[in-house]
Amino acid sequence: MILLLLSSKTQATTIWLKLFTGFARRSVLGAVRFFDMVHPVPRSPLAEQTAEWLRLAILAGEWPDGLPGERILADHLNVSRPILRLALRRLEKAGIIANQPSHRRQVLGTSSQSQQTTTKVIFLVGADEALAPAADRHLLNAVTKRLWKAQRETEIRQHPSLETAAADRLLARWTSQEPPQTRWVLLSVSERVQRWFADHQIPALIVGSAHPGIAMPSFDLDHRAISRHAVGYFLRKGHRHIALISVDRPRAGNLESEAGFLEECQLPRPTSVESTILRTRREPDDLCRQLGKILRRPQPPTGFLVDHAQLALTTLTFLLSTGRRIPEDASLICREYEPFLSFVQPSLAHYRTSEETEARQLTRLIMADLKGAPSRRIFPRLIPGASLGPPQSFARKKIESQSACDSETKSP
Repeated sequence: MILLLLSSKTQATTIWLKLFTGFARRSVLGAVRFFDMVHPVPRSPLAEQTAEWLRLAILAGEWPDGLPGERILADHLNVSRPILRLALRRLEKAGIIANQPSHRRQVLGTSSQSQQTTTKVIFLVGADEALAPAADRHLLNAVTKRLWKAQRETEIRQHPSLETAAADRLLARWTSQEPPQTRWVLLSVSERVQRWFADHQIPALIVGSAHPGIAMPSFDLDHRAISRHAVGYFLRKGHRHIALISVDRPRAGNLESEAGFLEECQLPRPTSVESTILRTRREPDDLCRQLGKILRRPQPPTGFLVDHAQLALTTLTFLLSTGRRIPEDASLICREYEPFLSFVQPSLAHYRTSEETEARQLTRLIMADLKGAPSRRIFPRLIPGASLGPPQSFARKKIESQSACDSETKSP
């Protein structure tokens, strides 16, 4: 009797535990669903990536008789079934597949419009990354994302041979393996690579400036105008000896910057302007050695325009190490922006563009017909910083002149 009573109590307890567990589980699931409704999980990027993977596999002829079941696809792509369903719905809306009840999803084939949207875009990235700005990488990521949303297949290629004489053989092999409608985008590549595409009349877009004698569409900042603007800003602040710091193996943008720098410095003015161009190897020791030489001159530069953010940081720290004050003894402007400049004190004056606007304009240029496409130049805005001001001698003369004017005004 006692055993029977204990058994009954145990069964009752088990039943109550099961009921409570089921109730708790339903409550938790309900809470999770409610939370998802209020704070939905951002699934769209993964769903878009999954849709792109499926689209490329379909175009490659992976499933000519129809797609496998959802479980097989989810396991194959290592995604959840809800994410897979979102991706499949995107393909259905795009007219790539058709969902038939009780049947496998069928591939609708590739129409002329589908063939047009699958034109591959290949980015050739220069192999010399010693001073490659992070802004170029951010721009590349933003543009590839926009192209991917427009259902364009993208690929990024980079090889050390692009900086050597072996680039010709490598480019010949790469271009022969791709269909003629492939769009080539050249990002921070050497003159050799630009000239090879121009000589072989392969349509390509240069992200950067084209070297002299190369008639190809390009997309870049207006480096010539930036240098002229910076020199004018230095002159208005009272600087009469300005130095441009660049690299010893300049890209086309560096050459444009040097040309604009010399044009503005050599304009006829009431007071003469001295200009110095300093080309450094991409090593801090070499830059400091060359800075030491020009600072020992009887009339050293007081304004420094620097082409690259890394070089600007080295210039700033070296000037401070010599006891010079910023901006009383030396002023700096950096031609480009890098995120780490936000952590530099005193803050560096620099030029900056809107990444979103730049990515949108470049994407439109890539999507257009590259044959006969016009080049596009963007002028960024100057962000003044604590590194920009009048030199000490100019400020002293201005104060003395103002004091003399005040004395004449007060005298009877």
